[in-house]
Amino acid sequence: MHEEIPLSLYVHIPWCQKKCPYCDFNSHTIATNLPEARYVESLIKDLEWDKKLSQGRKINTIFFGGGTPSVFSSKSIGRIIAAVDNLIGISPHAEITIEANPGSTDKKKYGDFFSVGINRISIGAQSFQSKHLESLGRIHSDKDAKDAIRAATKAGFNNINIDLMHGLPNQDIREAKEDLKIAIGAGAKHISWYQLIYQISFLHFLFYFVSLLYYLFLSTLSLSLSLSH
Repeated sequence: MHEEIPLSLYVHIPWCQKKCPYCDFNSHTIATNLPEARYVESLIKDLEWDKKLSQGRKINTIFFGGGTPSVFSSKSIGRIIAAVDNLIGISPHAEITIEANPGSTDKKKYGDFFSVGINRISIGAQSFQSKHLESLGRIHSDKDAKDAIRAATKAGFNNINIDLMHGLPNQDIREAKEDLKIAIGAGAKHISWYQLIYQISFLHFLFYFVSLLYYLFLSTLSLSLSLSH
């Protein structure tokens, strides 16, 4: 029965050149030295321990996420793919994806990733409008995003996902639709369109709570003064 259940693998690489203020994933800004070699070694050891869980099945899809996995070299990514194939096995027509951010991925890297077995790329454009990229704290421009898609296509990728966000501060429907039109026009095979979710931080909650207590105190004081008269 287990042979009928498809098997996929997610590989998490938790570092970014800069952590975006809205991101709540397990990701960290690169400090000084990126522990790339040690991390790859640890991933492979972890895979060795867990390979029995595959129960003889081969991997159908691999997704390198993060963070920004494209901060790693193609050599490291290729080594992980080779280890997966050696320890578990990868199906001949497996889809292997890596996330890449336009602001931290050199154009040459797209070709390098393609050469080590990555056949699908997910580009974190988020928007094609500079003002919204700035409000999100992104390190790339709208031109960088478009250039990244062209570079990936030129490198040989014909399976490209583009990440976009909507519900951004001061974004209207026309602007949100325009992002979709640009992504479709760029030849994206898949678009991930996420809504920005606003969450109350602890400081905002604390401010609200203290304000509420202060309001209740003033209300009680006012009532007491009224009754005393």
